[in-house]
Amino acid sequence: MKDESKDKGAHRFLAISIVIPLLLMLAGTAAATGMPGVLWERTFDTGLNDFGNGLQETGDGGFVLTGKEQNCTTSDMLLLRTDRNGTVLWNRTYDYGIYDTANAVRVTPDGGYILAGYGQTEIGGAKTDGMMMVRTNSAGTPLWTGPTGNISPTWEEAKDVRVCDDGGFILTGRDNPESGPGAAYLVRTNETGEVEWSARFLRMYDDAGYSVLQTEDGGYLVAGTSADPVNGTVDAFLRKTNETGVLLWEQYYAARDLQWPAQGAKGDFQAVKVLQTADGGYALAGKTVFERPETAGAALIKTDAEGEAAWSRFYNTTCTQAFWAEDFVETSDRGFVLACHFDPVANPQNVIYLIRTDAEGEITWQDFYSLGLLENDPHAIILTEDGGYAIGGESGICKGPTLFTGCSLDAFILKLGKEPPGPPPSQPFYADFAAFPRSGTAPLTVQFIDRSAGGPTTWSWNFGDGAKSNERYPVHTFTRAGTYTVSLTISDGTRSDTETKTGYITVSEEQLKANLSFIPAESAFPEGENRTFDVVMDRADKGVAFYSLAIDLTNRRVGEIVKVEMPEWLGTRFMVSPVPADSIVVSGIRGGTDPGTENITLCRVTVRGDAGGQSDLVLGGAQVVGPGLEDYVLDTGKARLTVTATPAALGANFTAEPLNGTAPLEVAFTDTSTGTPISWAWAFGDGNVSTEPDPTHTYETPGLYTVNLTVSDGTAFSSLERTDYINVSAPLRANFTAEPLNGTAPLEVNFTDTSTGTPISWAWVFGDGNVSTDPDPTHTYESPGLYTVNLTVSDIDEMDTETRVDLINVTAP
Repeated sequence: MKDESKDKGAHRFLAISIVIPLLLMLAGTAAATGMPGVLWERTFDTGLNDFGNGLQETGDGGFVLTGKEQNCTTSDMLLLRTDRNGTVLWNRTYDYGIYDTANAVRVTPDGGYILAGYGQTEIGGAKTDGMMMVRTNSAGTPLWTGPTGNISPTWEEAKDVRVCDDGGFILTGRDNPESGPGAAYLVRTNETGEVEWSARFLRMYDDAGYSVLQTEDGGYLVAGTSADPVNGTVDAFLRKTNETGVLLWEQYYAARDLQWPAQGAKGDFQAVKVLQTADGGYALAGKTVFERPETAGAALIKTDAEGEAAWSRFYNTTCTQAFWAEDFVETSDRGFVLACHFDPVANPQNVIYLIRTDAEGEITWQDFYSLGLLENDPHAIILTEDGGYAIGGESGICKGPTLFTGCSLDAFILKLGKEPPGPPPSQPFYADFAAFPRSGTAPLTVQFIDRSAGGPTTWSWNFGDGAKSNERYPVHTFTRAGTYTVSLTISDGTRSDTETKTGYITVSEEQLKANLSFIPAESAFPEGENRTFDVVMDRADKGVAFYSLAIDLTNRRVGEIVKVEMPEWLGTRFMVSPVPADSIVVSGIRGGTDPGTENITLCRVTVRGDAGGQSDLVLGGAQVVGPGLEDYVLDTGKARLTVTATPAALGANFTAEPLNGTAPLEVAFTDTSTGTPISWAWAFGDGNVSTEPDPTHTYETPGLYTVNLTVSDGTAFSSLERTDYINVSAPLRANFTAEPLNGTAPLEVNFTDTSTGTPISWAWVFGDGNVSTDPDPTHTYESPGLYTVNLTVSDIDEMDTETRVDLINVTAP
């Protein structure tokens, strides 16, 4: 592995100046407390594409980064260990299946590590892909893989894992059975990975867990997403359980209900991380997308200990689905730092965007970072022992002599120092700023970032087109083509300084357009068969150097994407997310072959039909870039696929409700037969029959009844008999006997309960002031007399009393 290291002593850095077309309009910014400096950055290259998904600090101040090492269509889990300066001490890969991915890592009490994600495990002698754990020692040597024991083949990849107080582990993700809706899961294992219990949580249709933690009371809190088919949205949720996974409370957070600034009428809120905050409540962060107006951004919610929202904040961008929070931490002053993904619409480069807030979610500072030419994706941020921050993710690094040559994705760690408490009198006072995008087509909206030092209190911007601003982080739109010089003058009331950047913003008029379509645009095929669809770009006037596509099936019940083929002109310079799946992401960098400028095939996907119905194959996101960083404006199409269901064979089946109770018992029968029955013959077991599809029948007499259903489709017959299916018991009626009924004192009498029904409690009154709760008590009468006996019995629902006047006659000796 190559350790591509750079020490950064400057206040801020940008590894490469590159066009980043986007519009980021953040909420109002509070007074700054001081932005942390960059201490160092490290990128890690195994020779393949390396992803950093999880980051933790080790006991000696070093770091452990986990993720995956991907080679086109296969991947292995990746774990690398560094010292406190980011120098690699060792790295390990773990290969258990075709697609192995670690999404999270935690340090275990013995100094080893637990990885959780996706891999191949064995269930009942058969190998299956899904949730996987890898436990290692402090040198990264595997000790065991899991989970083991009572595991389910429907558990998809684990999104998060935590070490519990007793050394065991808690995991969350999505449970996706072949039939029925997907649900969020919690899985608790012991310290060796054996499942102790699991829980499944579902609101209506499709839920998934993304983040989990153990709470101070020993229970658990899981955060994730929940589909709401009634309103057509995706909502965030928090679910709190006790120590055994029993649900205590749940809260849902719909984007339409929260008090976001400039919120839309309808939107989705996808939670990715939850924290327990210092005040005993919780904080939840993720991504919110609104439809009207079309906006997307990072979301932050603060709740109390019961999950009730105290406040919510929305840090937004007009680039739809381009800005969201990947991870966040709580700071010592009860504020937050969000590590955000920011994906420009018109450029292959992403930037790492940090937002620092106070305890109420108001921004105190913000800044962006870039390590490489292509991707700069943060997936984890942690507080470090020195009071600073560390960020983990992956970056697209190109080492060739020209753009898009010698490129690969490398995992990275970015280390930031402590936030300075404020500008000391001796701190240098100077103006500095950055902006993105630096170029693009008119009208071009640009976000300007103040990076001045020394604690200025006023800002005066001149954008070079006649427009000015006094905001600290202004957003300005250049409406005409041209090259613009920008200047910033700062002041603290005593000192002032000006920074001028000549030819800083370039605005052009040219706009490249292209259409992406699926071929064929429509296809009908039987359940169980496959169909292939090509994604084709109709024209590429400047050629194609890089592209990325997100392809989704809108109805996952109808089918799955089972195969992806990439074009030969890419060579081996492409990546494909795991299949089968209902959503995939593919990306490619042009190899040595020129794909041409017309009707360029970008990929071929194969869809398997699983059930009858219709689904659209759509491009959830698409980006195509030319060799000179020209970004295409794309019009995307879709394919409609219709899967015809295989007619089910005729098979009698039914359900009934209730199955037991006291006479008279009314039972509703429901036909659940397969095929297409047109006639029904019911025999209820008490001599009565029916020819209705879903009859209701009343059983008058106690007993066990066998029920038979025979159905016909006009050609064939099918019967199902359920023996002793309905259990009708007698109603609750108190009754008893006694022996003897008379005699001389002292007289011992044995009482026997003969009540009907199913009593569960007894209350005897013997008439001489004595009582009993035994079912069959024995009582001694000491004095002569006539005694009235009373018995009251009860079951779960009712009670009944039997009274026998002068039942016992006791005479003198």
